[in-house]
Amino acid sequence: VDALVPVLNTRLDVANLFKDSLVKAGTYDLLFLTYSGNFLNYAVDSLFKLPDTTVVTQERGPIFSLNVPPGTVLFSDTSNNLFDVKFARLVYTRITAGRIRFRVTSNLTESCIITYVMPSALKDGLPLTLTRKLPASPSNLQNVVLEEDIDLSQYRIDLRGRNNNDYNTIYFYFSVQLDPNMGAPTYSYGTKDIITIQNSFSEIIPYFASGIFETQTIKPTTEDEEPIDIFKNVLSGKFDLEKVKLDIRVENDFGADLQVVFRRLTANNGIDKPVNLTGDIIGKPLNLNRANQNYERFPPVDPGTYSISVDEQNSNADAFIEHQPRTIGFDADLIVNPLGNVSGTHDFVFSGTGLRAALDLSIPLSLTAAGFTLTDTTTFEVGEKNEDLDRVKGGYLNIHCKNYYPFKADVQISLLDGDSVFIVDLLESGSYIAAAVPDADGKVTVPVKSLLRAPVTPERIEQFYRARLAKVTLSFSTEGSAFRSIYSNQYTEIKMVGDFQYNVQVK
Repeated sequence: VDALVPVLNTRLDVANLFKDSLVKAGTYDLLFLTYSGNFLNYAVDSLFKLPDTTVVTQERGPIFSLNVPPGTVLFSDTSNNLFDVKFARLVYTRITAGRIRFRVTSNLTESCIITYVMPSALKDGLPLTLTRKLPASPSNLQNVVLEEDIDLSQYRIDLRGRNNNDYNTIYFYFSVQLDPNMGAPTYSYGTKDIITIQNSFSEIIPYFASGIFETQTIKPTTEDEEPIDIFKNVLSGKFDLEKVKLDIRVENDFGADLQVVFRRLTANNGIDKPVNLTGDIIGKPLNLNRANQNYERFPPVDPGTYSISVDEQNSNADAFIEHQPRTIGFDADLIVNPLGNVSGTHDFVFSGTGLRAALDLSIPLSLTAAGFTLTDTTTFEVGEKNEDLDRVKGGYLNIHCKNYYPFKADVQISLLDGDSVFIVDLLESGSYIAAAVPDADGKVTVPVKSLLRAPVTPERIEQFYRARLAKVTLSFSTEGSAFRSIYSNQYTEIKMVGDFQYNVQVK
């Protein structure tokens, strides 16, 4: 007895070779591959951080001892802290994180009041101020220590120094006063008395900095590469695009003029020999205006931009994209303020900002293909072992294929177990679906239908019981050199029906 049993039904779409968001229908439903993404992201703020710095001041009492009453200011001083910032003369900064470690050691045998003030560091409109009591030392041969961390988060710091005519400079003053409430009427203050004040700035991370950024050349590294995820779903195969136009877009978030020179741009797919982009963009200085501050955005800048287009006419852009890059390698020079200081002290940088280079493309899917592979995995369940399937003595799996693509497709259907481990291929090697024939306008309006058959044996039935998944693989290829267009209404449909022969038992 013969019986027909539906086994599998799936539909495959070439658009699934790419992320759904990357394929869009254009005029007359022609599909376009669109993409916009960074391949370089360089944060220039790392160049203008305030390095860890320590200032130590030591004061010793007078040679001739003095008897001083309670509350006397023993000494006070103003000091500068100069930060060694390479290639920048900063006048102002706002701090995201960082600290001052304030450490005082003293051998005075009376308690003192220590006052530390940084007038140029403001938070909520108030200068940074620290007042602490330093206990008395048991003797001049021993030191007492006061140590405290001051959190600099959210402070706004003027870096022009005491007279507002310097750069990279914080100034502060401190005083040491005898405790007004000390028990003795006087204290003998002399050369035996030593106080050391240590002021350490560490791990300072600016949110914003401004000043003069000096001319310098920066070389981004591979750490600044961003992945390109256009082709990550493509398993194998090659294609040749009829037309390719891509834009290299560079954006400058930096509050200084930049000049960018790409010495090399390389498409890397991790398998084949990399492809270097050719054309005017290579070696050409790209001049980007400085960004403008705009606090309605985040980051709060309007970037300076530069965009240059390349296509298959003025470069090898087609070979570059056909290489299916996963990353774009580069050799680039970034020149800060190539004309020198043209802004006074108004160069600026925000944390996390810098220079970005992006790849923008919109490519019509008109191509030739060789082995362009598309897969779909679907459930395959014949249920628990039962008498009906046990009585199958033979037959076929009929695979009905309906193809709207003008591509021939090699096809294979593989059975997998519940852990996606391969069990068996159902079709003989070389099985294929015929290409549809486009009309005079290049569109396919009538699909081509193909019937493939896979024999069923008792051994195959045992494999059916083990299977939980069916993986359908189509490998598309075009015939000849004519480019074929892909439209949004095209797909390939595969239905698998079991045509089984049963043994009938007559009781």
